[in-house]
Amino acid sequence: MVTYYVASPIRHALVTAESEVDAWIAGHAALHRIHTELLDRTGEDFPVEISHVRLATPEDIAIWQRLNEPPVEYTHDSTGI
Repeated sequence: MVTYYVASPIRHALVTAESEVDAWIAGHAALHRIHTELLDRTGEDFPVEISHVRLATPEDIAIWQRLNEPPVEYTHDSTGI
């Protein structure tokens, strides 16, 4: 498993996955949760539109670990899609 950085225009998430396609799927699910929390807080609905998926850099991982929970690990059963 490799850690990927998955971003939408307003948020990003780190996910661990076997491939970029799996990272896109897991990233979409993770960003959907983040966008739902944002909707609950602000009342504004933001669509989940992934702008890019790339391998996470060591800096991405270090910042994520300081500010967030561990990366979401992708399994075919974990996305809820």
